[in-house]
Amino acid sequence: MKDSVLNGTGNSRYLKSAIPAGTTWADALTMLRNGTFPIDLNGINNAGFQQVGTPFNKANVLTDALAQSVGLDGTATLLTFLQMITSLILLEDESDNTKYLMRLSVNSDGFPVLNLSEVQ
Repeated sequence: MKDSVLNGTGNSRYLKSAIPAGTTWADALTMLRNGTFPIDLNGINNAGFQQVGTPFNKANVLTDALAQSVGLDGTATLLTFLQMITSLILLEDESDNTKYLMRLSVNSDGFPVLNLSEVQ
């Protein structure tokens, strides 16, 4: 995943508005001050970026298939998913409330190895 890096030239986004024809500057200013000026951020202008980052969206963060793989549905958020994963890999010893993080790996012979490490 890559971060976006702006050129800093003030041209990184396109702005589109649906203000009616004949709107005066005074009317537009009133709409801006009242928070009723209609705009869409209409995508990015690649010329305004040194590097365009990886989009942060459902398709590359939390697909329905990934959510369903841990028992969640299509309404799950990334936070919900991470909480579910944490509950699957965090164990608690009820006798003394010690918490352990489970790590599953495969050894050089191809056998699964379960490692537990204490969490402070």
